[in-house]
Amino acid sequence: MDQALPLPGLHDPETPLRNLLGIVLERFVALDLGIERIAFAHHEASTDLLATFVATEREGSSDGQEACFEARPLALVPSLSRLREQKQGRVLNDLNQDLEPTSPHSRWLLAQGWRASLTLPLFEHNRLLGFLFVDSSRVGAFTPEALARLDPHLDLLLLRIANHFRGIATLHGSLRLVLDMAGLRDRETATHLDRKSTRLNSSHSSVSRMPSSA
Repeated sequence: MDQALPLPGLHDPETPLRNLLGIVLERFVALDLGIERIAFAHHEASTDLLATFVATEREGSSDGQEACFEARPLALVPSLSRLREQKQGRVLNDLNQDLEPTSPHSRWLLAQGWRASLTLPLFEHNRLLGFLFVDSSRVGAFTPEALARLDPHLDLLLLRIANHFRGIATLHGSLRLVLDMAGLRDRETATHLDRKSTRLNSSHSSVSRMPSSA
């Protein structure tokens, strides 16, 4: 029987994203589904870029060489663009048959020995946050029964990922507010100095124009 949630450390708001993935990966390994890798690609809404890629995998499960990731527009990745439009996940239970090695990342996945993959788009208020990838070394790993066992863990992980990026957005907003306020203070200080300088110059001019005593 599966161990009951919560998973240790998963609720800690200070836990970095890579550690979150590692915590859930350990649980997935224990489920004995051949799952040995979890990755997340973050989507930047303002630029439509898949801009950040974080992955963790079971020690010794591959050659240790992570796929080279370059930020790219989501529009240039048709398979993921379809998942965004459909707002649903995708299961590939035989990568040798289902995955076309048309991209460096696809070829890397096959070369590492991954044989099945689950991809889930993550949304918050209809805004795409990114894509979660779960990879298994077994063909046919993601059966309906297996997905039912994974669901509670995936739901919790996706919630924590959303909270992670919500926290970053809040931090960025706070920093922007601080910088704006600092800029406002700088402008107010500059205006104050300008006024003070004008008054001093005016006073100096008045003194210089006073007639000298005979």
